[in-house]
Amino acid sequence: MDQPNQLSKLSVALHWLLAIAMIGMLIFGLILEEMPNTEESYPLIALHKSIGVTIFVFALWRIINRIRNGLPSTLGHPPSWQRKVAHVVLIILISGTVLMPISGMLWSSGAGFGFAAWGIDIVPYSGVATPWMENLGHIIHGLFGKLLILVIGLHLLASIKHHFIDKDGTLLRMLGKNIEK
Repeated sequence: MDQPNQLSKLSVALHWLLAIAMIGMLIFGLILEEMPNTEESYPLIALHKSIGVTIFVFALWRIINRIRNGLPSTLGHPPSWQRKVAHVVLIILISGTVLMPISGMLWSSGAGFGFAAWGIDIVPYSGVATPWMENLGHIIHGLFGKLLILVIGLHLLASIKHHFIDKDGTLLRMLGKNIEK
């Protein structure tokens, strides 16, 4: 269980696993966006989908863990506007770990391609497009991806501020360290 002065190993591991995976997938997605849609790109798209499904599973695990533990307590005494911004950023980040895979699944299924994870069909290829589903998934995936890039940047800047300016132990706690309150 998480404690105010130390997060559990599970909370720390899920945070960093999803952080690295999401940043990697956002970069991967931007690269795929620039590539021509050819037969050579299909294995990369399949890999992107497989990783996305895997992220979805770990994101659900993280959400269950957060529900069980609650949100980490705020360290230090930031102004109320900073606490509110931090809360919104946290909601966007956690939502993104679920919405990005779901929107990708909608997009792919709506295009009639279905999707698989590591070679196992979850929704098989149908060849039948459902335009509203494809468009909705595409729009959410694209717009939320760009929003996540912005919010991850804010999150990184805030963690640097907490560590070097506030010196409140927030970053150390996210590294699994036991800190004094």
